[in-house]
Parts: sequence; structure tokens; C-alpha cells
Amino acid sequence: MKDAFLGKIVDHSAVVAVVGLGYVGLPLALRFAECGFKVVGIDTDAERVAQLARGETYIERYGRDRIKGVLKKTFFPTTAFSEISGVDAILICVPTPLGPKREPDLSYVRAAADAMLPYLHSGQLISLESTTYPGTTEEEIVPRVKSKNLIPGKNIFVCFSPEREDPGNEKFPTHAIPKVLGGTTAACLEAGQALYGAAIERVVAVSSTRTAEMVKLLENVHRAVNIGLANEMKIICDAMGIDVHEVIRAAATKPFGFVPYWPGPGLGGHCIPIDPFYLAWKARAYGVHTRFIELAGEINSNMPHWVLRQPLPRPRRCLQEKRRRPARVTGAGADAAARGRGRDDRVQRPARARDPPPGARRGSGAQRSSERGAAAQAGRGVGGYGSRFI
Repeated sequence: MKDAFLGKIVDHSAVVAVVGLGYVGLPLALRFAECGFKVVGIDTDAERVAQLARGETYIERYGRDRIKGVLKKTFFPTTAFSEISGVDAILICVPTPLGPKREPDLSYVRAAADAMLPYLHSGQLISLESTTYPGTTEEEIVPRVKSKNLIPGKNIFVCFSPEREDPGNEKFPTHAIPKVLGGTTAACLEAGQALYGAAIERVVAVSSTRTAEMVKLLENVHRAVNIGLANEMKIICDAMGIDVHEVIRAAATKPFGFVPYWPGPGLGGHCIPIDPFYLAWKARAYGVHTRFIELAGEINSNMPHWVLRQPLPRPRRCLQEKRRRPARVTGAGADAAARGRGRDDRVQRPARARDPPPGARRGSGAQRSSERGAAAQAGRGVGGYGSRFI
């Protein structure tokens, strides 16, 4: 079974399905298609699929020329999960947002797994790429597979390989970003390494799917906590009349032991504002309270309100600008970090937090009219991830 799968990878006869054609799934599908594999792109959004079928794009970074280059040659977008029956590998790239109480929402993962379940068969590989808490692959994917009398490592292969896309960052295209990979068994890992190795320059194997799931959370928790520290330093330095950016620039000249992170008016995107709470939620099941992670989340989520309370220089000039053009907050946190990249999405933009928390006072009329300027002033070199969507 494994040898047959590996043979299809070697001769590029394997058919790859990518479920979810957003900022993660679309570039992954295009990469495999450009490598000569037939790729079936599946998405429940009929309009999105129709755009791709016309050779159009809804993600600015991936232009029409690139889509048309593989369309109907090696790339076939569809809404039909029945196409799963004819593929050899299935890569699941669907959203994993938070629920109303900051609990993980795996509804998209479960819906995708249930939709493809009737079409699974022996010899296939399934790889979940959606960011999630440790144990998701074992708890959500493996039991569904086993319900079809398919045993991971024997007649089907199950892996987890977290996405690491940085939309709009031309320095790190999909194929150049190392791919972390964990398998349910050694055979699953070997099959996954062969598949991803055919399209990605470097595959980093780890001991299990749980380890691979934790790797992605650590990456994003690392950024969230350090951005939280930078934001708190901004507040402290402002109170003391010190330029925090000058402080960070000078500290960054130390050749060891320091990595610069920059303050900003808030976090945006699908990763940094969300993923740390996946880990915090799961840790509670083990009796662990993630105080450090939750404190960083509190600091970061309060930054938009702090920015709006700050006095602005030259308020008369700001008011004159407002008369010429209506002021509005445009999410300077994540979007300034992206420096114009990935504007296709507005998920989790800090600009959504325009209303102050209960009991907080808004600033003066001049201050309120200049929210856009305040966000821009505070957002120099910010530490957000950039607007992203699946």
C-alpha cells in the first residue's frame, strides 16, 4: 500500500485534493499543480470556485496569469466533494476561528471531514493543515477514518502539517517555507514526507501529529507574547516621555539575546489574535492555567482603545484633513504591518474595536476625529501578522 503511494509521487501520477481555497489552500494547490500533479481544488464557496474557473483571482498576490497557467491543465476547482473518490492525497486547509467565549471552533474541520468521509478509500493520504490545538488530528480525523474500516499506517495515511503562509511576503513563497510534518505512524510520516517533498524544498519531520500541532501554536504564541511586551513598553515609555521606537532600535544593536518586536494599535489576521487561545483552552483540560499567554492577549486586545485615548499633535491640522476626507480607522495594526500586503481580508482587524470597553471614556472631539492619524502614529513598525484569510 505504501509503496504504491510512494510510486505515484515519484512519477507524479498522484492526484492531490486541496480542501479550502483561501490564503493557505490556494497557493498550496497552485504549487502542486505547477509541479506537475493533477490538483482538485475543493471549496464550498461557489462564487470563489467560479472565479477560479474563469481564471480570475480573489487573492491579489496570486494573479490571473498564475491561475490561468495551470487551469484545466493540472488545476481543477470544484465544489463537489465527490471528487475525493478519485484522488490520492487530501490536504485540509479550512478556518479554525474562535467561538464567542474564546473557545476553539472546529466546525469547519469537522464539516470538511464529514463531507469527504463517504469518498475515502484505502491508499489515500489525509493531511490536516489548519492551525489547531494538540490532539485534534487524533480526536477528529483518525476516528472518522477508522469508522470506514481504514487503519492509519496500514491502508490509509494520516498526517498533520501546519500552514506557515505569510501572505504577500515575496521573500518566502510557499515552496521556500520549511514544512513541519507529523504522522500518525511511521508509515504515515514517510508517505507525508514523500508528498510534501515533491513540492516543498524542505520537510521537517517531528515525532507525532500532536508535536506538529504544538509547533504552530508555539510559533504564534511566541509572537503574541513578545508583541504584548512591546505594546506594554510603548505605554510605559509614553508615560515617561521616552520614544519607545528609539529604545527598541538601540536595543536591537545587541548581536545576541535580543529580537526586536514593535508596538502597534492592535493585532489582525487569523493567527496571532486567535491561536494562543487554542493552546490556553486545551491547557485547561490538563489543569494548567496559561497566565502569561492570556495576559499578553489582554494587553494586545486593549491597544486599540489605548490608542484612541491618546492626545494627538497638531489637532487643528488633523481636523482640516478630516474636512477634506472623512476619517476612519483602517486597521493600522495588522495592515500597517503588512505594508499594503494581503488587503483581500479584514478578519480580526484592530479597527473593529472602535468602541471603548465599558466604563472607558472617549477622547475629545478633535481626538475622535483623528483616530486614523492616531493609529498611524502608533503603528510605526508594528508587530502584527498582516491581513489573512482562508
